[in-house]
Amino acid sequence: MKVVENILHKLAEMIRQDRFEELETEGLELKPVPAEGGEWKERHKSINAFLNTRGGIVILGVKEQGMGSARRYIVNGWREHAEPNLKEISRLFTDRKGAVQDLSDCFPPFELHDILDKRVAVLYVDELPSDRKYVFYKGIAYKRILSGDHKISEAEVDAQEEFKEEAVHARELQPIAGLTPNDLDLDKLNEYITHLNRPVKVETIKADLPAALPFLERKCFLKDGKVTTLGALVCGRHLVDNMGFRCQVHGYVDVPQEIARDKQDLADNILPLMESSLAYILRNIQVGISSQQGGQNAPQYPEQLLRETVNNALAHRDYSVNKQAIIAIKPGIHIAIRNPGAFRSHLLIESPDHAIPLRRIIPEAKPRNPKLADVLRVYRKWEGRGIGMATLVNLCLENQIDLPYYRFFSQEVCLHLCAGRLVDERMK
Repeated sequence: MKVVENILHKLAEMIRQDRFEELETEGLELKPVPAEGGEWKERHKSINAFLNTRGGIVILGVKEQGMGSARRYIVNGWREHAEPNLKEISRLFTDRKGAVQDLSDCFPPFELHDILDKRVAVLYVDELPSDRKYVFYKGIAYKRILSGDHKISEAEVDAQEEFKEEAVHARELQPIAGLTPNDLDLDKLNEYITHLNRPVKVETIKADLPAALPFLERKCFLKDGKVTTLGALVCGRHLVDNMGFRCQVHGYVDVPQEIARDKQDLADNILPLMESSLAYILRNIQVGISSQQGGQNAPQYPEQLLRETVNNALAHRDYSVNKQAIIAIKPGIHIAIRNPGAFRSHLLIESPDHAIPLRRIIPEAKPRNPKLADVLRVYRKWEGRGIGMATLVNLCLENQIDLPYYRFFSQEVCLHLCAGRLVDERMK
């Protein structure tokens, strides 16, 4: 028997026996249906609390009356005029800033059930995922404690907003559909452990995958037994079959049509993908001969800059977007690295209509994918000092590269590294 049917059966028995027993809990609310045009506020508060806590069930058509020993439940029934009120509930709640949220996925279709000689409506309310909490009703967020609805404090809201910011960007921890622990490569995992043990041994080499499971869970390569994006990127097998474009970089040389272009699709785990992407760039840019140190090769762009740019692009990309990163090389003009994702809103300062128009990107050392950054630190691929943007600025001011710039798209950010120098012969 379903939970709701148990509740209604118990309610009917209490009414027949003329007795009262508290039925409302942290996950159940009983409410009468307001008269036509009546006040729904208390119902909405309870629904808001269920969304923000652990979900719940609202049974509409039951009221409580009397005090003390005379306290009783009465089934006054569902009223058809209230159906539009239920249909609009999914759009009654807002975020902290007052923007209306579409929560239709949190409300399965309501049901009508018979009890005694009447009908009641049963509304199911699913708990919001952590990265969508909290929602507000008329500017207040509620939570469910026992059988009551209580206001969530500002401090709790602040803490949740901070967590949401982290959760939204921790796409690396999302499970990959179709991948199991058996799809992880033990040799690649042990290679990571070997690097992890430098300079001090902190983990043993794994003899087989079952022995590695606790380590995989601890490092978030597995989450609840499922392979995460992070685990697949570091030591997964058959990535293209399961991750699509999220493990790929598309490179091409942008030259006139009559000249054959060098196109290449790179697909691999994160570390070899970084190396092969850098090698592709170095292979397709102009390289001269320096007079220093006996005539060594001198790429058109500082190699350390290219390495940092590629590493940062793959470390900070949004892995929830199933698009490949793109490297477009226009010889002698620029290198454009187009990356899935967007700048976090708090890193952008925009005031284009001010007397002095301003658009600014604030550097941030905080990684978009913190667990992936931890792995890349082990391989010396990410330093965590925000050096990517700082390096661009410094090299430009040192007159080693021309002015770099970003272009923003709906789901992509494109960085242009321009060839030449900021102060060239024409500027002089």
